[in-house]
Formats: sequence, structure tokens, C-alpha cells
Amino acid sequence: MARPVLISLLFIFIIHLAAFTRLALKQKKSYQRMAAATFALLAAGYALRIWWPDWQLGGNSLHTGFRHAAWISSGATLLLFLRRKIQKR
Repeated sequence: MARPVLISLLFIFIIHLAAFTRLALKQKKSYQRMAAATFALLAAGYALRIWWPDWQLGGNSLHTGFRHAAWISSGATLLLFLRRKIQKR
């Protein structure tokens, strides 16, 4: 991916991180905390990909590990959100 696209995505992830962190602190909902964690992982992963793409952990790119962790975190966020919606019924 081109560097300007990566930087744009990083900027978008940081904005989302700030928004969900603010919501999580204000409303104290678990799915918002998980969403903030997801965007923190994405921002960290893309920052690593932009500035330190050669960092490795166990033979794999470190930024790829952060992206995989973000996928898991986003799944947990979705499950927490759905659980909350189902319990409200």
C-alpha cells in the first residue's frame, strides 16, 4: 500500500480512537472500551507499518500481529454490542 494511504488510514484510526475513548470514559460501556482498544491496536499496527516495517517477532512482521489482534478485538466488540442489544429487549 502506498505510504500516503497508510498515513491517511493511521489518521482515521487515531480520530476513531479519540472518539471511542471519549465515549468509553463518558458512558462507561464495555463495547466502547473494546472499540477504543481495537482502534488503539490498529493505530499502533499502522504506525509500525509506516515507520518500522522491518520489526519482527517470531519471524512475523510485528505490524501484522497488531492487525490480527485488532481483528480479534473487533469481533469481541461486536459480540459485546450484540449482547447488550439482546439484553435490552
